[in-house]
Amino acid sequence: CAEDRSFRAWDRDGLIAVKRGHEGKNVRSIAVQSAENGVTVITGGDDAALKSCPLPSRSFDRLHARPLAFPAEDRGGGNREAVRGIQLMGAERAVVSTDFGRIFTVCFSERIPKWKLRHQSKTLRYSPNSLEISRAMNLIAVGATSGETALFNLSSVESNMVEKADHLWTIGPAFRGLVMGIYFDEEESSVYLADPHGSLHHFKLITRPCEELHWSRCRVLTSKFDAILTTVVCLEDSLYCGDRKGNIMSFR
Repeated sequence: CAEDRSFRAWDRDGLIAVKRGHEGKNVRSIAVQSAENGVTVITGGDDAALKSCPLPSRSFDRLHARPLAFPAEDRGGGNREAVRGIQLMGAERAVVSTDFGRIFTVCFSERIPKWKLRHQSKTLRYSPNSLEISRAMNLIAVGATSGETALFNLSSVESNMVEKADHLWTIGPAFRGLVMGIYFDEEESSVYLADPHGSLHHFKLITRPCEELHWSRCRVLTSKFDAILTTVVCLEDSLYCGDRKGNIMSFR
């Protein structure tokens, strides 16, 4: 996803799609669902829109984009709520974070998507592309513009029987500026948070009796670049981060 209101997709042979489906605003979040009949991409933008579309292997038709009727709040003066993070919880359900500190789930299996507010923070405003799920750890992590990261119980967010999700803990503020990239290391029960200064912050997560969650800082992985890191992925023994300028850097 990019700040020219587009997202781009590649396969091993090169660029296969460029989509500009949001109206004059940046695309801030993206989620991808693979299936036998192709790929579904969901994007969230600063235009307070959330859209879903299929992505064939070699072509893309922007007319297939489907608005998901995000119930954005409008506080006046051009201050309209926008999607900041998306993660799929199955083929037809997703969890969504916003810049107003709200967490939603949305089911888009029917013609009219069903939205449900799961949590609303009184203090946090969530960052772009900053929502990550760990099923093994039963956690959802959402980064905030204040350098903090909110942790939620995944089961309570997924459950339709629970009215509001459990907000277990807040990490930080870990550093100055917004948290964007997040990566769960499930083998070590830890999480990596990317900062806007080119570093990764590693935290150990400890679950104690009564389901209390505690954290401790392990280390900081630094680079020689002052870069705004936006994504974190793990390949083999290295962590790879992308920044806002289109660069990729690796950490071991």
